[in-house]
Amino acid sequence: MATTISNDVVRIFPKQETLTAATVLTAADSGKTYLISGTGYTVTLPAPFAGFYMGTDSSSATNNTHYDISPAPNNIGVKSYDFSSLNSSTTYYYWGTATNTYSSTKGVASSYETVTTTAPVYTYNNTYYNNSDAYYACISSSPQDYYSYDSTFGTSTTLYTTNTGGILSNLAPNGYYARNNYSYQVTGGNGTLGTQTACQTQTVFRLRITSDYPSTNYYDIETVNSATLSTTNVLYMTAYIGSGRVSYTDIALTTTYTGLGTWKTDRGSTQFDYQRYPENKMFLARQQRFINGAWTDITSTATDSGYDDRICQLSSSGVLEIVYYNYNTGALAPTGSASITSIEIGNNNFSTSTLACADTSSSKTRVYFTGTTLANGTRLWEDSPSAGAGSGTEFEGDGDYRKIYMPDGTTKAAQISGSGYISNLTSC
Repeated sequence: MATTISNDVVRIFPKQETLTAATVLTAADSGKTYLISGTGYTVTLPAPFAGFYMGTDSSSATNNTHYDISPAPNNIGVKSYDFSSLNSSTTYYYWGTATNTYSSTKGVASSYETVTTTAPVYTYNNTYYNNSDAYYACISSSPQDYYSYDSTFGTSTTLYTTNTGGILSNLAPNGYYARNNYSYQVTGGNGTLGTQTACQTQTVFRLRITSDYPSTNYYDIETVNSATLSTTNVLYMTAYIGSGRVSYTDIALTTTYTGLGTWKTDRGSTQFDYQRYPENKMFLARQQRFINGAWTDITSTATDSGYDDRICQLSSSGVLEIVYYNYNTGALAPTGSASITSIEIGNNNFSTSTLACADTSSSKTRVYFTGTTLANGTRLWEDSPSAGAGSGTEFEGDGDYRKIYMPDGTTKAAQISGSGYISNLTSC
């Protein structure tokens, strides 16, 4: 009996779907097998996708948000994505991802790249600066631009002067900054605005005055008129120079200037003769205005100096009083010559001018005479109003020689009569 061997082979096909018409396949069809039957139609394969995982977690790409590039790329090349709403000054980690037409599983880059965002830059224009005082910043007419990473302008804002592509450099210098009617001070070289203060918008006037006032008590009008004016010893006030104005040491008008006194405080408000013929505590004042960013002396045709000058006194509470330069000629401002002169007379009597000139005693008496020239026949008076009026209380000499101390520092000797007249005047 014969034996028959059968070797049939059965071809086993995986599970499949047959396509017979136009079909669009999607990522959901990934992993399936299709049999395309027939002709005359198109089968569209799934589009590839690309994107990024991006976030602040560097430990794993999938711990961060995935961003798809849209529209999906259809070729190989450099791909990009515009991110928004990122935090400033923050380090982000990102991994590139991609899929192909045959799988929806993302391929993820094996390592991340990093990017650190910069802070947004804010420009603050219409900002005014002065290196010495808030008032000058507040009234400045020269606006400047400053930059900051801070979104609001105010106390604790740090300002920079240079913006290079969003990178700020050069901290704002120390000084005062004004914006929107408020001022701030920067100190310590850190560019950071200090306490906010409302701008002083009231117009402020300034006087520069005699350099050595109030340390020097001036008795003589001509002497104080020729004294050196200071650039730092100044008075501030809320109105143009005038009697009764309150004077301050600072432009913020917070601290009154302490003066030596006035004819009103020393003699009483009814003693106008001491305003007309001042006896002491005087200083020279020159009016200034703030012009083009600088305090400028004001010119005048009413004075010999060509500037708006006055002879003044100041009370201990800062109240200003203007005194006459020459009441007899109606000159309130310094022009021509002064009405009276103040000198000192030695209290010792001598028989000769030589002996009088040699007197070294410090005992003296202050007297006054009319005009500015001491000569034989000049009459000496005990008080300034008497000298101005040419009548009143005369200085009573005894006919002997006395040493005379002139305002310019020179000395003379002369006989002084019982009614105060000078004779035999000689220079020492």
